[in-house]
Amino acid sequence: MVPKIDGKREAEKLYTKYQKMWEDIGYNLKGGNNPSIFGGFFEGLVMKFIDEKIKGKNLKIKKGLIKNESLKQCPLSPQVDIIIYSGRGLYECPITNTAIVKSEQVKLIIEVKSYLDKPTIVSSKTQIEKIKNWCPAPVKSCVFAYALSMRVIDEDKIKSTLFDFCDNFVVLRRYNKDVYDYGGGLTAFLNTLNNL
Repeated sequence: MVPKIDGKREAEKLYTKYQKMWEDIGYNLKGGNNPSIFGGFFEGLVMKFIDEKIKGKNLKIKKGLIKNESLKQCPLSPQVDIIIYSGRGLYECPITNTAIVKSEQVKLIIEVKSYLDKPTIVSSKTQIEKIKNWCPAPVKSCVFAYALSMRVIDEDKIKSTLFDFCDNFVVLRRYNKDVYDYGGGLTAFLNTLNNL
């Protein structure tokens, strides 16, 4: 029997881990000098979280590039935040947790964002649509975010926009609301992982 997935509890735990990192280092949540470093920390937390959920499956999780031999002009994709794939990659670097994998190995691509608002949704759509050009159909995709902007007013439009270009979206917490697993996205994403 598969245990019941509690996305709200999982989202709150992961959100709390990331929040604690911010507090431990005394980082001002309103700004800083190294957004790519802190974004990398969040990517690492998300990768570790997913890795725990896919244990026992013949799947790997890395960041990196996808190689599609049929695209002669440019066989390598843009950088992918997280790739879940089967088998052994063409090149795997354990030190940097990166890989170059064949397009047919890819099961799921994930764009990770610390903060989701209208501009980051647009950039996520652009990135995911670009990356999908290197993957044979059907490859699953997800936007995985730490928090949703408090300025987002039309939540239904945000959800429909995200589902226009990705199979899953995860928002751990809605700013200024104690809503974890916003829109049930983490619950749906964990079900997707179970079915890979």
